[in-house]
Amino acid sequence: MKRLLIVVCVATSALLVSGAVALAGNSGSSGGEVHVYGVSTTGGNNNQIIITGAIAARGETSNVSENIGMVTTPNGTIKVNLRELRHATGTGGLNQKTCSGAFSSTAPITLFDGTGAYKNIKGTIKLTTTFAALFSKTDHGTCNAGPTATPLSALSFFQGQGTVSF
Repeated sequence: MKRLLIVVCVATSALLVSGAVALAGNSGSSGGEVHVYGVSTTGGNNNQIIITGAIAARGETSNVSENIGMVTTPNGTIKVNLRELRHATGTGGLNQKTCSGAFSSTAPITLFDGTGAYKNIKGTIKLTTTFAALFSKTDHGTCNAGPTATPLSALSFFQGQGTVSF
């Protein structure tokens, strides 16, 4: 189960990064409370986020390194430190009979190193991410859900809120 949680964290980290970076949407704002929402489908190639509250923005995410993500919006980019989220203890499990599972974890993520409208951004977002997936079975009839397994289908989503300034 711990291995699947690692897969979950890796699959959702890009999505989480997107949400955090997109928080800084309005160049005329000095910050305030923001709410972040995002979703990603299998493969993580279609990450979408929406930020509401003190900032209104949309964007996409990518990974810079294992613990750093980047959100790209029409108004600039923001880096996100995902270390605490990637190491957070999660809840959920894998049903060995159906090879389906869902996991959830919550942790703070921090924003930094913005460009464009997000220059000098700082803030912390308490983010909850959830990952659900269907896995294939091996030739021996066990679930192929190890740390390097690719799900047959997966969906991850996140939601969070916090305060930013820039």
